Amino acid sequence: MALDQVHKPGTDDDWALILLHGYGANMNDLAPLSQFFTQFKGHTYYPDAPLEIPMGPFYVGKAWFPIDPERLQDPNASENLDKYFGHVPDGFLSAREKLEEFISSVRSKHKNIIIGGFSQGSMMAIDLALEKPDEYKGLVLMSSSLVAPSRLKEYLAQKKPIKIFQSHGKVDPILPFSRAELLKDMLNSHGQNVIFDEFHGAHEIPMPTIEKINDFLGSIYAN
Repeated sequence: MALDQVHKPGTDDDWALILLHGYGANMNDLAPLSQFFTQFKGHTYYPDAPLEIPMGPFYVGKAWFPIDPERLQDPNASENLDKYFGHVPDGFLSAREKLEEFISSVRSKHKNIIIGGFSQGSMMAIDLALEKPDEYKGLVLMSSSLVAPSRLKEYLAQKKPIKIFQSHGKVDPILPFSRAELLKDMLNSHGQNVIFDEFHGAHEIPMPTIEKINDFLGSIYAN
């Protein structure tokens, strides 16, 4: 089944931006960002993750793959993250297949694609972009984390640079800042040149970061 989506039309049909929401959110969560991306004139797509996740008595969110939130917030969260994200998570590859179908559909309409995501969505985006860096003009990682490092290192061994913007809050209680630094350092040590935006905040996308993403998108679009 094809993924549902929010599509924000642009004026330049050659370009598209695909942004993937985080765990428990849905395709509408990041869509308001489009109004702030004034330097990017292409279309923007926000696909809906395939899994339904009960988030409360009256709300069902979406997820790209299952996660136990309580497991990530106990006193041993850092150790749990190492164990949980040290390999490809259950459900990850299935979601990736659906995303590849979605991206193929977008690519049939637009030849230049930038991909990114927030939190869990960024984990999907980086796996797609690093495997086939020639197919993407840029990568946006918001509140991301290091997942399946051996898999990413295999991709990075291609030595093909891709423009990367990464942001993370220094007091993020969900995905620790230290793991964002590990991801950044791994990318840079393999020949990437990450634009890293650290801010004093939690698991969020503050306005100054949105403005920097707008500049990042504009720099790619202009060239």
